[in-house]
Amino acid sequence: MVAEESYAPLILIVDDHPDNAVVLQVRLDALGYRTITADDGETALRIVAESPPDLILLDVMMPRMDGNEVARRIKADKSLPFIPIIMQTALDTTQSKVTGLDSGADDYITKPINYAELAARMTAALRIKSLQDQVAAKNVELAKMATTDALTSVFNRRHLDETIDEMFDHSLRLHEPLALAMFDIDHFKKVNDSYGHQAGDVGLSQFARLLNHHAPATAPIGR
Repeated sequence: MVAEESYAPLILIVDDHPDNAVVLQVRLDALGYRTITADDGETALRIVAESPPDLILLDVMMPRMDGNEVARRIKADKSLPFIPIIMQTALDTTQSKVTGLDSGADDYITKPINYAELAARMTAALRIKSLQDQVAAKNVELAKMATTDALTSVFNRRHLDETIDEMFDHSLRLHEPLALAMFDIDHFKKVNDSYGHQAGDVGLSQFARLLNHHAPATAPIGR
């Protein structure tokens, strides 16, 4: 089995020849992958948009929209996660490979397919995807840390100032009203002095949760 029992990578097979798709499905299912098929480029793009697979096996020669165009559109969509694309083609020429790679393909395999080679290439591609996903998750975490107050989990002062500036400019351009509310907790120093700063931190966190619960979703909250 190529995948852990808790998770089997989802492979999208794009081929307008049903027999070819079925053979690939049987081979990959036997290796422990999950598979889904599309028999044309438009169907493939719809599947990718609705439920991005972990890897795409993409036939180059298809009517209406060939594999190069499918790969180009997928790689151009910045809303999608990194999805490795392995092109499969009978055209074993340098120019065809260059065209596919320029379109966004990550690897190439020629027909007739050597399934041991395909399995190795898929393993390598999925390993790269795993690393890319880890980097993307880390970047999201770092971005959140850069804009969030560590204690209360609302926006920090720097990001709040930037957001207010943007909202103020937007209000001026569109001549829309803008309201800003500032809160101060009375006698907060007495809480810290009487019960300690940890108790004060709890109070600030609870107050932030209260604001998040009642404020509109479009209203930024910061400390």
